[in-house]
Amino acid sequence: MVDVANGTYDIVILLGDATNGHDQMGIYLEGTLVETRNTMASTWVTRHYRTSIADGQLTLTLDDLGGIDGNVVINALKIYGGPAGAPGVLRRATYRRRSRACKR
Repeated sequence: MVDVANGTYDIVILLGDATNGHDQMGIYLEGTLVETRNTMASTWVTRHYRTSIADGQLTLTLDDLGGIDGNVVINALKIYGGPAGAPGVLRRATYRRRSRACKR
């Protein structure tokens, strides 16, 4: 979760791994599954999403949805927009998985 002002945001996520592929990575924004993504080793994928925030917090959840690999990998998160629509980049965020949270 990231504290943000209510408004509309463009979210950019970079996924991938230099040594391992990852399958069935679930990406949720505001509690809704927006995509299930696979990546191969040495492959990075940039995904773009738009979401509206009404509770003062952007909630991004990454969840393993099965498959061979049990990991979900995120390399970068950028958040643009907000109530005034002016671009800005958030450089620090908290990522939460079902079993643990880790700060980046």
